[in-house]
Amino acid sequence: MSCNYDCDALIATCTVLDTISCTGDRTFTQELNRYEGSACYIDSREGTRSYVVALLLSLFLGWTGIDRLYTGHVALALLKFMTFAFNWYGWALDFILLLTQRTSPVNGVWVVPDYLPRLWRPTRW
Repeated sequence: MSCNYDCDALIATCTVLDTISCTGDRTFTQELNRYEGSACYIDSREGTRSYVVALLLSLFLGWTGIDRLYTGHVALALLKFMTFAFNWYGWALDFILLLTQRTSPVNGVWVVPDYLPRLWRPTRW
């Protein structure tokens, strides 16, 4: 059997080899998944951002918008930089949102070190 994998659509189109006798259709499709070990597995750590780094960037350099740039929110980062974080109110709001886990990276995945207490472990929104 030979298969062509379309990981965007999560479908595999497979054809039975000519050496195998088959009654019925020789071509069939199969639904795929992104679980580890599958043909379309994507490493979940790829493109992730560190929660601790984002928190420190927000605390010390948040008024420049570098925290939003780090998490992939480019337009908001530029807006924060050009307005001095909305006269510092935006910096405080963003830090509180990050601290209470109400904001996340563009891809939604944080890397959290094990030394953070369970209360501070961000959840995926």
